[in-house]
Amino acid sequence: MKNSRGISVLALVITVIVMIIITSITVYNGVTVIADARKKDATDKLSTICSSLRKDDSFLDFMNGETILNEQDYIALDLREFYDEDYPVHLTKDFYTDKTKKVTTYHLDMYDGTEMTEVYASQEFTVEKSLEKNVYVATFDELHGVNRPILYDNMYALSTDMSTLVEDVYEDTWYNYNPSAPSFAKMKYDTNGDGSIEDETITYAWIPRFAYSIQEYYDGLNNPLRPFTKVPGSAIKIVFLRENTNYMTNNETIPSGYTIHPAFRSADVEKPGIWVAIESSENATTFSSAVSVCHSIIGTNDNLSSHLMTNSEFSAALYLMYAFNCLEQINFERYDEYVAAGSANNSTLKSLEFADLYVRDDDSDTGIVNKNGDAMTETNWDRYTGVFPISQANILVRLLESGYFNFDVAGSSELNHYRSVIVTK
Repeated sequence: MKNSRGISVLALVITVIVMIIITSITVYNGVTVIADARKKDATDKLSTICSSLRKDDSFLDFMNGETILNEQDYIALDLREFYDEDYPVHLTKDFYTDKTKKVTTYHLDMYDGTEMTEVYASQEFTVEKSLEKNVYVATFDELHGVNRPILYDNMYALSTDMSTLVEDVYEDTWYNYNPSAPSFAKMKYDTNGDGSIEDETITYAWIPRFAYSIQEYYDGLNNPLRPFTKVPGSAIKIVFLRENTNYMTNNETIPSGYTIHPAFRSADVEKPGIWVAIESSENATTFSSAVSVCHSIIGTNDNLSSHLMTNSEFSAALYLMYAFNCLEQINFERYDEYVAAGSANNSTLKSLEFADLYVRDDDSDTGIVNKNGDAMTETNWDRYTGVFPISQANILVRLLESGYFNFDVAGSSELNHYRSVIVTK
């Protein structure tokens, strides 16, 4: 019996020891699983924070240095729900530059506890951005949803105040094509190549490639009871397109009812955008002199060409301003401007590389046979834009200061202003 009882006690002791070991292992494994899950969650959060920082770190008030991300920083990253003061995130930011690029390295450590003695998770990433002041090829700006303005040598980007130069055309905020707060990209061209634009008077605005749809109609001209009907702000809708393609910003094809604006196509070459002179120049005595002056702005540049604004380019700028309700971006208040458009049998126009040519039809509502080549085909905005001076014929579409469309005929004695357009060849 004693021996039997001894064995029972020993067995009991062994059983208790085994249970303690099993329990310890189970508890240890459970703690490990929980710890691993928490570390994975911390790693995932850091990855999300890094993704947001890649898009925009402008809220950081230092170039190189370190900081602890606070609640306001999380709000700036649109990650307010990630903020936990018990798990602070330490951020270091280092960068170096050379003549062509800026390389920025971000390192983030998440700590367990406010004493910050144990690193819970770490992440590091590098962002490399070009510091070139020129944009020689068509590229799409993902942040702003438009094609980047083409900037060749002698073209100087202007900040939104139009008085200072943009140092980094890829990073600095110098344009915005959001309909809620539009500010078209601006630049000046150094015509004499002296490295300065202080002596340049013409400022250009970038019109990115887009497709348009006419939403409402204007019947003021043909309706004697409504001779000056104001064009509604919702009359035109546009969608921006990627580079030289027919795809929208989300890589989808343009919706039904939208047309790629013809101003972005010349000699069967698709354009990512055009530079349009904001203000009219001094007046010219003849159409030929206006053509000559506009063509000489770029001269022999192998990549760019300048020319007298065409009717379709006029409408491209106008459509964009109407769609965004920002008629102040380009001054179209003048009615006495030359436009490179007119009769297809005009020998002067036929010799031009950039001109909108139309076949006359005086019996039609528009004065144009089949309205060939004109962007304004859906409505009564569609008018013959011709060569001035001329007597009793070609009608110009003009946007007056009153905000109304008006149709006027320039007299042969008038001196007419002109504006230039710069495009890639």
